[in-house]
Amino acid sequence: MESKSLLPPECIVYGGAFDPPHEGHRLVIKRVLAGFPGATVKVIPGKMPAGVQGKHKLTGASFEQRLAMCRLMFEEELASGRVELDTIERELPTPNYTVQTLRALQSREPKRTLGLVMGRDQLQQFASWKEPSAIVEMASLVIVDRDEPLDFGVAIDTLGTQLKLHPIALPQGIWLWEVFQTGIFPLAGLLSEASSSKVRKDIGAARTKGWLTEHLADFIESQGLYKKVEA
Repeated sequence: MESKSLLPPECIVYGGAFDPPHEGHRLVIKRVLAGFPGATVKVIPGKMPAGVQGKHKLTGASFEQRLAMCRLMFEEELASGRVELDTIERELPTPNYTVQTLRALQSREPKRTLGLVMGRDQLQQFASWKEPSAIVEMASLVIVDRDEPLDFGVAIDTLGTQLKLHPIALPQGIWLWEVFQTGIFPLAGLLSEASSSKVRKDIGAARTKGWLTEHLADFIESQGLYKKVEA
């Protein structure tokens, strides 16, 4: 199949708990914007994020608080017009599964090609997600990783076997699913050491390290968030 059959995503979904959002999230957004100059990124906080194998996440902040924190953390990116904060999961059944979010987005904007941001660790667990084959039929996977993607071929071949699909390696260092017009786009480069769990443990240290904007750090402290959260 020719590479022209792989349509680049026009709308790239970046979902998660964002509990709280931090500099690592912002660097991912910046990398995706640079890698896909014609795309917009939708930041979609989960009202009740679903976990794999029924291990659903409990958040330390409410949905509305996490929306407010995303507005503060991604203020510059939102102002650019290429990043949108989408509340679509507010109206969807909980827990929020990625497949139902993508279906809702596809129904709302059927002509836009979709992408889905995930890390290498999520790629390795992806076969355990709810309806993974339906996800890759709707959206290309945009894999953000810390290292050069030298061993992505093995991981992608393994995923293809798990999903009973055939990934075709293309010359550009990307993969195409043989039966769909979606594929896999690795994006390698430097990432922050920040994580939401580290931020929750010590807001002051996160502020000092630049993992939070000043406005976001002030908001977290004013709301009394994460004072009893250990991880």
